[in-house]
Amino acid sequence: MLDILFIKEHREIVERAIKAKGLALSVDLKELIDIYENRKSIFDKIKELKGSLVLIPENDTSGKKLIIDDSLNKLNEEYSLVDKKYIKAMLEVPNILSPDTPISDPELKPKILRQNGNKKTIKSEKSGREIMSEFGLISKIGQGGTDNQLMIVHSEHLFLRKSIASYIQYVLESNDHIKKIIERSKIDINPRNFSSIELQSTATDVILKRTARFDKDVKAIDKNIYFVSSEDVSPAILMDKNLEEDELPKRYISFDSDSKIFFDNEGHVKNRFSKLELRNFCLPEYSIQEQEFLVNAVEYLLEGLEIANEVTLIPSAELGLSENRAILISGFRPSKNNCYPLARVALSTSFESRRLAIKVKRVDEGIDLVHQCNAIIDIESIIENLFENNIDDEMRFLSLPRALGKYMTADKISRKK
Repeated sequence: MLDILFIKEHREIVERAIKAKGLALSVDLKELIDIYENRKSIFDKIKELKGSLVLIPENDTSGKKLIIDDSLNKLNEEYSLVDKKYIKAMLEVPNILSPDTPISDPELKPKILRQNGNKKTIKSEKSGREIMSEFGLISKIGQGGTDNQLMIVHSEHLFLRKSIASYIQYVLESNDHIKKIIERSKIDINPRNFSSIELQSTATDVILKRTARFDKDVKAIDKNIYFVSSEDVSPAILMDKNLEEDELPKRYISFDSDSKIFFDNEGHVKNRFSKLELRNFCLPEYSIQEQEFLVNAVEYLLEGLEIANEVTLIPSAELGLSENRAILISGFRPSKNNCYPLARVALSTSFESRRLAIKVKRVDEGIDLVHQCNAIIDIESIIENLFENNIDDEMRFLSLPRALGKYMTADKISRKK
């Protein structure tokens, strides 16, 4: 959420972001500012009446107190309605764009920042998904809505998924590996490592609290229906916290896993529940460095998995509401002779921390909102990439990267007869 005073003072910048993100038809700043001014006017009237109420003696018999009480009740009801409209309108306003975010243009190619690793040439033209199916790691069980194919993954697949997640967790919780990532990124940043977090035990309570902050009518969330992912919860890990400067940065790892996955008609993974998220909370002046650190961390992890990749700057129309700047890391797919997304690293600045009241007390006694950035690593797409790139010419077995050696029971996965 942006600050309303910032929106009023920098309206052109916000309007540019609204247009660039394709939200011009759904976000009306003039209406928002009108609602804000009306809300402020009602609040001022309430404040004035409360001041008048204090001045009335307790033994007053003129009836003034009853009249003021009645007026206050009406104004409070009016304020409650306007406040809900105001919050709803504020939540629809997107974050502004970073100076280097390219404005979307179908005529322009993606802005490639760098390419890593060597692209492999293989004989097979089959996709990773097709190979995984032939190896017996996944099987189709029906349709999952909007023509997506619903697949179920089997034990060996789940074990591979867990092994990749364990490898990532090990690297990011290791001081030595964190130092190597910092050296690679060539930035001056705190070498603090990551901490793993468990989400599901408290996820529903956190989501309820986040929602209730803006909608007092919310009573409960059905745990059996509302499955919470790390993307829902992780921004709120430090909700309502006033942190000290030396506590930052805070870096977390969370992992969502489910036995069912969705593929679209082109074979791309669409399910959200097999992804690992890195979430960083930092001082405002280090937010760009933290994002670059996360990008380098993902590149370092993919290098360990022997996956050739390219890093591109995401254009404006593809940014999420909270995103100020986002970077895509894609892996090479021989079957299509192109790259497909494996991870997305986004900077949200103070956007999410404002609505969640995550603050830092500065040494000079000032208070700032904490900045956030996160990386979503798609484990399922990494597995699909491995099957495309590491399969032997006769499609008999998949050679596993050496980095997974300590987590897997063998160095290859053989095709089931």
